[in-house]
Amino acid sequence: MNVTADLEALKVHVCRGELWCAQGGGLPKHTRMDLPEFLDSPLLLKNPRMRLIGMPCNAKLITALYDRKRKGIIESVQVVTPMVCPTRCLRREPDAAVHFMRKVALAPSQGGFQKQYPLWLSAGAFG
Repeated sequence: MNVTADLEALKVHVCRGELWCAQGGGLPKHTRMDLPEFLDSPLLLKNPRMRLIGMPCNAKLITALYDRKRKGIIESVQVVTPMVCPTRCLRREPDAAVHFMRKVALAPSQGGFQKQYPLWLSAGAFG
């Protein structure tokens, strides 16, 4: 299975236009940054592996991160199903969404993190 270990990846999630993240095994926290700030921040540069939930709120971030991956700025972008959060209500809570990302232990074929971008690239273009 070719997936990044959870402790090596920065889990990121967009909520109401602001980014939340968890580094390694750390607790989720509000970065107090919007998307453009995050994309130019040292936080992005010192964490070359990114993990996100495949949700419309993350589409622009996934697109931007994939662009940085193509340019060699970061190493990987992995996306997981929104079903990692057990309820729709929890998907809307950024700290819960980031928390549940940390618990994913499924193979990509079973709904775990995947390096699959085309759908999210399209969503980012129209979102």
